[in-house]
Amino acid sequence: MFTQSDGSRYLVNGTSPDGMHLGVYVAQTEFEHEVLSRRSVDGSASVEDLSIYKLIAWQPQDRDDIAQILATGPDLDTKHVVRWAERWEVSERWSEAVAWRVQTATSPAPASQQPRRGPRL
Repeated sequence: MFTQSDGSRYLVNGTSPDGMHLGVYVAQTEFEHEVLSRRSVDGSASVEDLSIYKLIAWQPQDRDDIAQILATGPDLDTKHVVRWAERWEVSERWSEAVAWRVQTATSPAPASQQPRRGPRL
């Protein structure tokens, strides 16, 4: 366990010898506590919460993953995503992702804009 300069504690991400990635985090924010309360039986974050994390990170792979989530058409609790996107001040990113999905629903995107792979759950 490590302590950040502000005194908060966290656990490290790691990779097992067989290549399995493991990230263990200590819930510190209201959002993180909600993620834990909404997790599935196997402990995975909900698709909505995963999407919110990816909106916050907003790296190219995260954008691809959100596009893939939206392309597969899961029955998302969009009110939950919108609420947390607003609280994390990433609403514009969510609007961009949804607009891109609406645009590509009627016409395929160029290969460079299509998701490379499904989301990492």
